[in-house]
Amino acid sequence: MTKIISIILFFITTVSFANDSFEGQISFRKITKHDTTYFSYIVKNELVRVDEYNKHGNILNSLIVNTNDTSLIAISAINKMYMYMPVSLFQPFSIENLRIRKTEETESFFNYSCKKWIVKNLDDNITVEYFVANDYFLFFVPFLKITNRSEKSALFFIQIPNNQNSFPMKSVEKDENGNELLTLEVIDILDESISDEQFEVPDNYILFQH
Repeated sequence: MTKIISIILFFITTVSFANDSFEGQISFRKITKHDTTYFSYIVKNELVRVDEYNKHGNILNSLIVNTNDTSLIAISAINKMYMYMPVSLFQPFSIENLRIRKTEETESFFNYSCKKWIVKNLDDNITVEYFVANDYFLFFVPFLKITNRSEKSALFFIQIPNNQNSFPMKSVEKDENGNELLTLEVIDILDESISDEQFEVPDNYILFQH
């Protein structure tokens, strides 16, 4: 009887946890010295769609990521084509030369009280400051591992302990002199129901094959 109760409790907890996962859309911008680009994450359960926009708000390219089976589909809205991308999962590296500090300093972003985390790489004196919301953003770390992005803000964030439910509303990469190299910041976030159609390739798009 005890074993049966434990199984039931585990099932209830799992369902509750899944229902608490973030579902909705997060819009953000990427700022460098030379350019500003705009993106959005559309999230539902294990699926994440990333859209890149031009300055007129038109979608240029998209990625559809399944964090469950680690698949990745690239879509070109301009060429009306798509392709299945090979995935090279992120491989953890030594954090011996990373100095990770979670401060008590907070800043509010879209009704989220975000704590400031700071990571410094002693190898190249690059520092990334994050303002991190913690509210069941379960998609983000698996998404980073699958897409294996090259930005220091992504590489460092994966290595921060106890980051599973977290999402950086803002991250700023700085050089050894404190100059800002790259800023990623959320400009809108909508907690809303997302249609499954958001993660489907349009019927009139052509599969690109090498």
